[in-house]
Amino acid sequence: MRVNFGWLKNTKAYEASGIKIFAIDSYDEAIAEVDASSDQDGRWLYPPISYVSKVSGPRVPTSRFELPITHTIEDKTKSKDTVFLEFMIMYYGWLNGQRLNPEGWGHLTKTAIKSGLLTDFIFHEKTIPSLLDKAEIFWQNHQNDGLTNLMTNAIHWYLYAHSYNQYFERFMAQYMVLDTLYKITMQVNNKSSANHTERIKFVSNTLGMQCPSWGVVNNRETEIAKVRNNLIHESSFAGKPIGFGFPSANSYILPNLEGFNCRVIAALFGLLVITAGQAVKLCKRLCLILIEYTIQWKFSFD
Repeated sequence: MRVNFGWLKNTKAYEASGIKIFAIDSYDEAIAEVDASSDQDGRWLYPPISYVSKVSGPRVPTSRFELPITHTIEDKTKSKDTVFLEFMIMYYGWLNGQRLNPEGWGHLTKTAIKSGLLTDFIFHEKTIPSLLDKAEIFWQNHQNDGLTNLMTNAIHWYLYAHSYNQYFERFMAQYMVLDTLYKITMQVNNKSSANHTERIKFVSNTLGMQCPSWGVVNNRETEIAKVRNNLIHESSFAGKPIGFGFPSANSYILPNLEGFNCRVIAALFGLLVITAGQAVKLCKRLCLILIEYTIQWKFSFD
């Protein structure tokens, strides 16, 4: 069983326990087509402009478009179906920080063409086969309980949400991802449900992650739950009608929610993710420790 997908600028082939991923013969042509497009800026490819009536009238962004395929994923065991391969394509896209589509699937808004644009981590290419194995293990463990479908939904919407232009749209989409990840976390660990106020804390504690400050319960509410409740139940965002206000007081919530969701996805696959910022802090700490021990070692000989 094989499924073609794209668009990804990466010629490297990867082989895991159950699958192989490699570039197709027409890879160069597919890359050249997108690179030459006037609708891309090196980071995003935007919907092509077309006439409303196809031949005349106002010109507007097309409501759906497809990118040329660049790769093939193959089931080595010859025992899996296309749903499994589509799940692996979505996961592989997440690893690359792009939303990758099986052949025939379309895009409705702008889509990332630069690897790593939608995530804030980098995996060394030598670890890719073992990371692919992690996804296949998740599939084997949960293909019959519905959680693979939920995970596909979560990864898809996490990646797609970055394509929205408005802050409130991206926040709402990422909160939907959080709710999906919460449900997966609850079912995987056989935990009882928690309300919206408790969900960040619940997911963090269950997966052994540090609970972010905006997810800490204070006076029976959290910062993020308050933003979510006003948006859902009062059609209000940042104290104003949706679209007329920007949450300057807690504008950090969206990028932090995106980062949190990304970490939860990683944790559910059994991965430990260290961001670039965390890596810098770790390096600084190690340097300080090294300096301290060097000074101690020097004085021991004085």
